[in-house]
Formats: sequence, structure tokens, C-alpha cells
Amino acid sequence: MDKDYLNHPAIIKAKELADALIQSKAFREKNMEKLQSLIIQCNQIIVETTKINYGAVCQPRSGCCG
Repeated sequence: MDKDYLNHPAIIKAKELADALIQSKAFREKNMEKLQSLIIQCNQIIVETTKINYGAVCQPRSGCCG
């Protein structure tokens, strides 16, 4: 991976979000239902803020899965 890419502000914030999720009570207690809820809420905020469905953007464009 390109060093500049790893220093991009969006990547840095993504790492901060990952750290916050790991430090959450839901993660510490291994409560996957609450952790999934946190992740879903984070995703909704990103989609609402950016108006980009980044989950769909990252899907493979070809018809095959390989």
C-alpha cells in the first residue's frame, strides 16, 4: 500500500473509528448484537453525511465473485 494513502485523513479517521469500536463496552463484553448496532449506526451517519452508499461503491463490478 502507498504510504501517502495510509496518511490520508479519511484513513486516519477510519482507524480512529475502529479503535473507538474496539474500546466500546459492546466489544469488551463481546456483545455482538450491540456492536453490530454501533457499526450500523456509524454506517448510516456516513451515508447520510456523504450521500454516498460506500457499501455499494465497494461491490465488485463484474458478475463473478473471484
